[in-house]
Amino acid sequence: MIQMNYTEMHEGFPLSELRDFLSAAMAKSYDDEANNQRTGGPLRSTYEDTFDWAIDHAKEEIKYFKKYIENIETKKAIIKLIEMNGWKEHDVSEDAYNNTPYRNHMCFLGTEDELEELHHKIYPQDETRT
Repeated sequence: MIQMNYTEMHEGFPLSELRDFLSAAMAKSYDDEANNQRTGGPLRSTYEDTFDWAIDHAKEEIKYFKKYIENIETKKAIIKLIEMNGWKEHDVSEDAYNNTPYRNHMCFLGTEDELEELHHKIYPQDETRT
């Protein structure tokens, strides 16, 4: 049985607020990436002039790629901050409940030793879990 929410998993660890912020930002970046879909552009058949259609189609592609670049830059910055703190992303989606507005799960950010400590917090009765 899951005993911990995503927003509680960093409690008690140094810089817990930063870990929560970065983990949530990463989950949001995955949602943003999934939400950034190409529209296929305007239908050619609705235009009398091919050039007008090509211009509008290019504008839609530019809008998509601007958001794509923004998402990549955000993710790169988040990963750099995680690495600067000596942490790694650890998937704890089976150990914690998603109580965030994001579809994607938050990762636990920390060292291997901290991950083990988290597992002991979640499963105090299970000595075999690491």
